[in-house]
Amino acid sequence: MFPTLGPFEPFEPLEPSEPSEPSRISTGTTAFVVADAEGNMIAFTQTLSTWGGNFYVSKGLGFLYNDHFRGGGGRGGGFGSLLPLMRSSSTSVPTLLFAPGPVDGGRYGIPGFVPRLAVGCAGNAWIPASTYSIVTAVVDGGLSMQQAIEAPRFLVSRDPADPIGTGARIEIEDRFPRAILQDLITRGHRFQKIGRKGELRYGYASGVLVDTLRGRVEGGADPRRSHAAVAVEGGATLSQ
Repeated sequence: MFPTLGPFEPFEPLEPSEPSEPSRISTGTTAFVVADAEGNMIAFTQTLSTWGGNFYVSKGLGFLYNDHFRGGGGRGGGFGSLLPLMRSSSTSVPTLLFAPGPVDGGRYGIPGFVPRLAVGCAGNAWIPASTYSIVTAVVDGGLSMQQAIEAPRFLVSRDPADPIGTGARIEIEDRFPRAILQDLITRGHRFQKIGRKGELRYGYASGVLVDTLRGRVEGGADPRRSHAAVAVEGGATLSQ
């Protein structure tokens, strides 16, 4: 059973919560997925960190480089301090999922597996949380790709009311069943509803389901931003 993805109910805050922090998400990340009925899948996520990255373009290549090292700690020896050869941390998780299949992989799979879905998201800390929600909604909940993308999401974040900064608070969109939230509150969980008009936080998602047995591709696009799923020449589906 996947109870939170049944008929959705309007949700009013169950307890007073602090005002939402200002959004730090701008136009720094792009995510799209492409798939065809033969099982070829691509999930792409490109993060510039800020809207122009570092504003540098290599001659003849035509793309910008990110400036994600701006998040590095300035104090030597501190967490996240810049060091030689270090890699930047990232929440980008473009995801390809394969399901158990024929031992020989079938016509288009890999041995023992067949292509199932591809998901890509944008939205900083919401990227892995949204990807997780979409994958479990499809696999465990049996939802279509569009239903899974539209389903309400949650993010476990730091509780600013905790003086030592170790307490957790769960940010949620509306439409979660009230009875489930009330039960979780009695267990000690804290929630903050987000999703006011103009608030840009969510992991804007693109997704594709692939059915190689029937030769079908199903795309999904996120209404939280002006995404679209389209069929292109040759039968591939692009979701962005």
